[in-house]
Amino acid sequence: QEDRAFIESIMSGEPPPVTADDGFKSVELVEAVYAAIRSGERVRF
Repeated sequence: QEDRAFIESIMSGEPPPVTADDGFKSVELVEAVYAAIRSGERVRF
């Protein structure tokens, strides 16, 4: 489904619904969650 949305954005000239920056922020959030689990403390995000 994401592939289709990406291709449609290219074909239409519209920006994609999800950007590379969105993906980066998601990974950053997951890494912060893992750090909090390892340390047992809150991690500011």
